Amino acid sequence: MKKDEQNKRTQFTFFEYADKFIEDSKKHKKQGTIKTYTKTINKLHQYEKYARVQLDWHNFNMEFYYDFMEYYMQVLGFTNNGFGGLIKVIKAIMNDATEKGYNTHNGHLNKGFKAIKEEVNNIYLDEDELQRIIFSKPRSLN
Repeated sequence: MKKDEQNKRTQFTFFEYADKFIEDSKKHKKQGTIKTYTKTINKLHQYEKYARVQLDWHNFNMEFYYDFMEYYMQVLGFTNNGFGGLIKVIKAIMNDATEKGYNTHNGHLNKGFKAIKEEVNNIYLDEDELQRIIFSKPRSLN
Protein backbone atom coordinates (compact mmCIF):
# COMPACT_ATOMS: atom_id res chain seq x y z
CA MET A 1 0.00 0.00 0.00
CA LYS A 2 1.32 3.46 -0.87
CA LYS A 3 2.07 6.04 1.80
CA ASP A 4 -0.57 8.39 0.31
CA GLU A 5 -3.22 5.69 0.75
CA GLN A 6 -2.20 5.16 4.38
CA ASN A 7 -2.49 8.89 5.07
CA LYS A 8 -5.88 8.89 3.37
CA ARG A 9 -7.20 6.18 5.74
CA THR A 10 -6.84 8.35 8.83
CA GLN A 11 -7.88 11.60 7.24
CA PHE A 12 -11.44 11.76 8.65
CA THR A 13 -13.17 11.00 11.92
CA PHE A 14 -16.55 9.32 11.53
CA PHE A 15 -18.44 12.60 11.91
CA GLU A 16 -16.10 14.50 9.58
CA TYR A 17 -16.64 11.82 6.97
CA ALA A 18 -20.39 11.81 7.59
CA ASP A 19 -20.49 15.56 6.90
CA LYS A 20 -18.52 15.01 3.69
CA PHE A 21 -20.82 12.12 2.74
CA ILE A 22 -23.90 14.32 3.24
CA GLU A 23 -22.35 17.22 1.32
CA ASP A 24 -21.41 14.93 -1.60
CA SER A 25 -24.90 13.37 -1.53
CA LYS A 26 -26.54 16.76 -2.09
CA LYS A 27 -25.38 16.56 -5.70
CA HIS A 28 -27.38 13.43 -6.52
CA LYS A 29 -29.84 12.66 -3.70
CA LYS A 30 -33.25 14.15 -2.98
CA GLN A 31 -33.74 16.69 -0.21
CA GLY A 32 -35.72 14.17 1.85
CA THR A 33 -32.78 11.76 1.80
CA ILE A 34 -30.39 14.52 2.90
CA LYS A 35 -32.77 15.37 5.74
CA THR A 36 -32.76 11.71 6.85
CA TYR A 37 -28.95 11.65 6.78
CA THR A 38 -28.78 14.84 8.86
CA LYS A 39 -31.36 13.53 11.34
CA THR A 40 -29.30 10.38 11.80
CA ILE A 41 -26.14 12.35 12.58
CA ASN A 42 -28.08 14.52 15.05
CA LYS A 43 -29.41 11.40 16.83
CA LEU A 44 -25.86 10.02 17.04
CA HIS A 45 -24.67 13.26 18.65
CA GLN A 46 -27.56 13.06 21.14
CA TYR A 47 -26.61 9.46 21.88
CA GLU A 48 -23.00 10.51 22.50
CA LYS A 49 -24.14 12.94 25.19
CA TYR A 50 -26.50 10.39 26.73
CA ALA A 51 -23.98 7.51 26.75
CA ARG A 52 -21.00 9.78 27.51
CA VAL A 53 -18.99 8.36 24.63
CA GLN A 54 -17.20 9.82 21.66
CA LEU A 55 -18.22 7.85 18.59
CA ASP A 56 -15.71 7.04 15.90
CA TRP A 57 -15.16 4.25 13.40
CA HIS A 58 -14.29 1.58 15.98
CA ASN A 59 -17.49 2.14 17.99
CA PHE A 60 -19.89 0.87 15.34
CA ASN A 61 -20.18 -2.73 16.50
CA MET A 62 -22.80 -4.95 18.10
CA GLU A 63 -22.30 -3.44 21.57
CA PHE A 64 -23.07 0.00 20.12
CA TYR A 65 -25.97 -1.43 18.10
CA TYR A 66 -27.79 -2.82 21.14
CA ASP A 67 -27.03 0.17 23.34
CA PHE A 68 -28.16 2.61 20.65
CA MET A 69 -31.31 0.52 20.07
CA GLU A 70 -32.15 0.69 23.77
CA TYR A 71 -31.51 4.44 23.83
CA TYR A 72 -33.60 5.08 20.71
CA MET A 73 -36.56 2.88 21.61
CA GLN A 74 -36.62 2.80 25.42
CA VAL A 75 -35.23 6.22 26.37
CA LEU A 76 -36.56 8.27 23.44
CA GLY A 77 -39.63 6.07 22.89
CA PHE A 78 -39.30 5.71 19.12
CA THR A 79 -40.14 2.69 16.96
CA ASN A 80 -38.31 -0.23 15.37
CA ASN A 81 -38.78 1.28 11.93
CA GLY A 82 -37.25 4.59 13.00
CA PHE A 83 -34.29 2.75 14.48
CA GLY A 84 -33.97 0.67 11.32
CA GLY A 85 -33.82 3.83 9.23
CA LEU A 86 -30.96 5.21 11.34
CA ILE A 87 -29.02 1.96 11.08
CA LYS A 88 -29.50 1.97 7.32
CA VAL A 89 -27.90 5.43 7.10
CA ILE A 90 -25.05 4.49 9.46
CA LYS A 91 -24.31 1.43 7.32
CA ALA A 92 -24.41 3.51 4.12
CA ILE A 93 -21.86 5.96 5.54
CA MET A 94 -19.67 3.19 6.97
CA ASN A 95 -19.76 1.16 3.74
CA ASP A 96 -18.93 4.19 1.62
CA ALA A 97 -16.02 5.13 3.91
CA THR A 98 -14.75 1.54 3.92
CA GLU A 99 -14.93 1.35 0.13
CA LYS A 100 -12.96 4.60 -0.18
CA GLY A 101 -10.35 3.55 2.36
CA TYR A 102 -11.23 5.91 5.23
CA ASN A 103 -12.51 3.19 7.55
CA THR A 104 -10.87 -0.11 8.40
CA HIS A 105 -13.24 -1.25 11.15
CA ASN A 106 -15.88 -3.79 10.18
CA GLY A 107 -18.19 -4.09 13.20
CA HIS A 108 -21.03 -2.75 11.06
CA LEU A 109 -20.69 -5.79 8.78
CA ASN A 110 -21.89 -8.20 11.48
CA LYS A 111 -25.05 -10.06 10.39
CA GLY A 112 -26.89 -8.71 13.43
CA PHE A 113 -26.03 -5.08 12.64
CA LYS A 114 -29.06 -4.60 10.44
CA ALA A 115 -31.96 -2.30 9.81
CA ILE A 116 -34.97 -3.84 11.49
CA LYS A 117 -38.36 -3.28 9.98
CA GLU A 118 -41.79 -3.96 11.37
CA GLU A 119 -44.96 -4.27 9.34
CA VAL A 120 -47.29 -1.41 10.20
CA ASN A 121 -51.03 -1.31 9.81
CA ASN A 122 -51.86 2.31 9.04
CA ILE A 123 -55.51 3.06 9.57
CA TYR A 124 -56.86 5.97 7.63
CA LEU A 125 -60.11 7.38 6.33
CA ASP A 126 -60.87 7.40 2.64
CA GLU A 127 -62.08 10.57 0.93
CA ASP A 128 -65.80 9.72 1.25
CA GLU A 129 -65.45 9.15 5.01
CA LEU A 130 -63.60 12.43 5.41
CA GLN A 131 -66.28 14.29 3.43
CA ARG A 132 -69.01 12.81 5.64
CA ILE A 133 -67.23 13.98 8.78
CA ILE A 134 -66.51 17.45 7.40
CA PHE A 135 -70.04 18.07 6.16
CA SER A 136 -72.05 16.26 8.81
CA LYS A 137 -74.29 18.24 11.15
CA PRO A 138 -73.25 18.06 14.80
CA ARG A 139 -75.65 15.99 16.88
CA SER A 140 -77.14 17.27 20.04
CA LEU A 141 -75.81 15.60 23.18
CA ASN A 142 -79.21 15.89 24.95
